[in-house]
Amino acid sequence: MKLIGIGSAKDFQEDSTVIFILKIFYIQKKNKSFTFLDWRQDFAGDLITGDIYYDLAKLNHGLIINHGVIINNKYSASWNNNKINYSFDRRDNLVECENIFHNWINENNYDLSKVKLLTGIIFLNISALHHYPYSILLYGLGKKILKEEI
Repeated sequence: MKLIGIGSAKDFQEDSTVIFILKIFYIQKKNKSFTFLDWRQDFAGDLITGDIYYDLAKLNHGLIINHGVIINNKYSASWNNNKINYSFDRRDNLVECENIFHNWINENNYDLSKVKLLTGIIFLNISALHHYPYSILLYGLGKKILKEEI
């Protein structure tokens, strides 16, 4: 089993090659400012550095599950007799983006398996925060990803 418990600190002031683009809003009318939702404000108390693998996994998670699919009920999930069944629509352009993203991760010498493991953990972590049956889908997907990568 690979060790994933050690984060990879990056100085985000020096290295801006990876930008977490999900859940960033630009508010032009009021005060022309950015608002960040669900962002990681520090890395072990340090405001200058961050865990690049966490950000890569968050981006990966957003390419797998499109929240428009969830809002429009284009998914199903159930948990019966200790078995989780789920399905969800995936937009072709996001599948293509995921493939390009994975290639970029490999080409830039990041560990794709580590990104996928952390993606699975993210799905498990957020499953309890969402409504049923979406929570079951997230839990099942997180377990599947971890099983594939371990």
